[in-house]
Amino acid sequence: MTTIKLGGKERELKFSFASLRALENYYKKPIGKIFSEDVANESLETLVVMLWACLYKSDKKLTVEKVEELIDESLENEELTFEDLKIAMQEAFNNSVLTKTKKEADEKN
Repeated sequence: MTTIKLGGKERELKFSFASLRALENYYKKPIGKIFSEDVANESLETLVVMLWACLYKSDKKLTVEKVEELIDESLENEELTFEDLKIAMQEAFNNSVLTKTKKEADEKN
């Protein structure tokens, strides 16, 4: 389980099935294209949207804009560093449904 302190609160980061569907709805394209095109560009917008998706299952009321505000607040209050955020996001991705499914498929082949 991956957690970060964001907005004064410990939050679990998880790419669940619901998170992946939220990403598809946000970007209006299949999840494979999102990870091959959008994630590859490493923009700040992509980081915020991915974080929002990781938090989606635990708090469906969060918006991308609110997550951006929480990141700013957490960085300013030194609850979190930008590097901590990037590492946590990578860890959440490595533990995701998508990654585990791909690993299992690769191991069978």
